[in-house]
Amino acid sequence: MNNSTTQKNSLARNLTSAGLLLAIGLILPHFFTAFGREMGTIFSPMDLTVLLAGLILGWRYGLVLGIITPIISSFLTGMPPLPIAVTMMFQLGVMGLITGLLRNKVNRLLNLIIAEIIGNFLYAILFVIFMGLPTHKFYHLLFVVFVIGLPGIILQWIIVPYLSRVLKKAGIYNG
Repeated sequence: MNNSTTQKNSLARNLTSAGLLLAIGLILPHFFTAFGREMGTIFSPMDLTVLLAGLILGWRYGLVLGIITPIISSFLTGMPPLPIAVTMMFQLGVMGLITGLLRNKVNRLLNLIIAEIIGNFLYAILFVIFMGLPTHKFYHLLFVVFVIGLPGIILQWIIVPYLSRVLKKAGIYNG
């Protein structure tokens, strides 16, 4: 197989994987919210697919999926509601970007920790700005994001590295 064919196959595989992760990112939150709306806040299921995209497909796919997943979900389902979807576009875009940039530089868990800290801080800052909240609400929002969302963050730290290893062994990606 020549280099051009290999590149086309790789692009097709990456686009297919990105499409599948987008679909999962749109559907998965509904499974969690079936048990109550707060389950989406606690487990952040959309984050999982974006982090995985950055880790297995690289920063471009992670960034794009992070930006488009919350906005498409908002338009299709109303969840997350539009002001929150905009902040999530930045949050998830940055998380996908960082996991993609760091994917071959640090181990998977450290990669996710760095991406989640930066993405969640950005979310809290932008939420306060976009909603016109007083700056002291920033700390309350950080509490909500990191403490209430801790079960989801821990779940992501377990599932995302595991899935990336499984997909690598299966030959889905070579990162």
